[in-house]
Amino acid sequence: MGGSSTTLSIIVKLVDEASAAMQGVGAKLKSVGESMTSAGRTLTTDVTLPIAGIGIAATKMASDFQASMTQLVTQAGLPADQLQKLTDQVQAFADSGAQQTPEVLAQGLYHIVSLGVPAAHAMDVLKLASEGAAIGHANLEDVANALGAAVASNIKGSGDYTNAMAVLNATVGAGNMRMQDLATSLGNVLPQATTAGLSLTDVGAAMATMTDNGMPAADAATRLHMAISLMMSPTGKAEKALASINVTQFQLADDMRNKGLLPALQDLHDHLINSGKTADEQAAVITNAFGGGRSAGAIELLLNNLDRVGQKYQLIDQGVNQFGTDIQLQSQTAAAKFAEAQAQMSDAMIKLGAAILPLVETVMPKLVNAVTGLVDWFSKLSPQVQNGILIFFGLIAVLGPLLIIIGSTITAVGTIMGLFAATGPLVAFGVAIAALGAPLLIVIALVALLAVGIYTHWNQIIDWISTFFDTIWSAIKTTIQTAISDITGLLNGLFSTVSTITSKIMAPIQAITGAVSGVGSMFGSGASSMLSMVPHFATGGIVNGPTMAFVGEAGPEAIIPLSAFAGGSSLRGAGGSGGNIVVNILGGNYLDSNGATMIANAIGKQIVRQLRVSNFN
Repeated sequence: MGGSSTTLSIIVKLVDEASAAMQGVGAKLKSVGESMTSAGRTLTTDVTLPIAGIGIAATKMASDFQASMTQLVTQAGLPADQLQKLTDQVQAFADSGAQQTPEVLAQGLYHIVSLGVPAAHAMDVLKLASEGAAIGHANLEDVANALGAAVASNIKGSGDYTNAMAVLNATVGAGNMRMQDLATSLGNVLPQATTAGLSLTDVGAAMATMTDNGMPAADAATRLHMAISLMMSPTGKAEKALASINVTQFQLADDMRNKGLLPALQDLHDHLINSGKTADEQAAVITNAFGGGRSAGAIELLLNNLDRVGQKYQLIDQGVNQFGTDIQLQSQTAAAKFAEAQAQMSDAMIKLGAAILPLVETVMPKLVNAVTGLVDWFSKLSPQVQNGILIFFGLIAVLGPLLIIIGSTITAVGTIMGLFAATGPLVAFGVAIAALGAPLLIVIALVALLAVGIYTHWNQIIDWISTFFDTIWSAIKTTIQTAISDITGLLNGLFSTVSTITSKIMAPIQAITGAVSGVGSMFGSGASSMLSMVPHFATGGIVNGPTMAFVGEAGPEAIIPLSAFAGGSSLRGAGGSGGNIVVNILGGNYLDSNGATMIANAIGKQIVRQLRVSNFN
């Protein structure tokens, strides 16, 4: 029983030492894992994502702006040799007072160039449209289109672009509409008004009056178009109806061409009143002369609001004179300052993207060739090398997220190591595997494979990467090496600990089973059957080399080197003197000096005890 107690005390001590060692490794794993998780999360959110986002956004904005400006040549008719100069002017305008981004300015410029405005004057027109759109909070492209159409139609009173923009702005102020409404509807009436000889102010006054009466600007433009057409060229039925109030066939057309819309309406109104007809009869004349329905409704609305129409002319004239003041007031608002800052920021992003685009255009063909060559080279590598390279570049591509994953995994492993220390290695290991299953082992294996792959192919990887990332490699290398060093150190520590634990547990068991009597009874019949394969020497035998054997199975035995009998010596020498008993303990890689000493002491005590029992004094 003394031998059994000694054996158990040794095993318990080894378990305690293993638990303490594993607890230290677990704490280290948790600490490093948490640090790597934090570093990976910070790298991802504060570096990777912002840089990628800015680069992508800048490149996209530059590409869109370049495409819009190129359309001036490919579709709007701008001479190709003038594109770069106009591009520079647009960006300079965006940096010095424009309230629209360069991309929006390019879209507005498209309509101006399409109208045939020379490049030398196109920017002046664009600036007027930009100011008009800013005052009216309207879409620049629609305003530029309307402004260009007003001048291109050659309608009276449009004059130059400055005057036309001033009239459009004043029309919005005189009526119940916004610049956007006027800009998108003006094209419905301009051609007919121009043919009739009307002015831009005539159209503006009529539309302002009609919108005051709740009619949408688009409807007002359409109905005014129809009314002007019927006043110019009355049908047979209309001619007869007008004759009933003494209006000749082309009288209203002449009024519009020579005097304007308001005098023509006033002439029609006077003939209706002077005809002596009742209100119902006058309404019938209007219906028959102008087709009834909406067309007649537009004429009736204007005839019933002649005073308001006249006031609109005055308001538009006043607005034209105040256009410069309106621009100045609007440019001082907080909204204007914010829009200008936004335009400048957009232009800065476009310049950044423009700097990247040539690099992309230059690098892409080379990159394609490099990738093609790399694929050919890669396909000839061994599967092990291929796996190592793929793992490395996967780490580079998702360095931040991967650090988070690895850090979280290491933290989890550290927690499990702590559990080992608290509950005992064998029990805790079984519980961990049962709870977490194969995924944990797979993750740990992948981490180990990653470290091995990077370690074994580090030089090849560095050589290839340096050709593409010379300017940034130093920072990346430092980060990677630190992570690899931590992982490798932790894995080495873990493997060393496991090796130590194994040696301290297995060696005593193997040695004690051959030295301590009664082991078979301690472990039961199952253990005895397991030891049946070990050589037995109860009936004697000669051993010429290191051999693990089972002794004492049939009673007390003496293990004596044959060299002890050299020269006729025996177990008992003459005169009662005894010989030396030498016990060789062979533990291989599983036993260190401390373990060997402990086992030797235990075996020595057992041998002395057995010799005394057998009267070997």
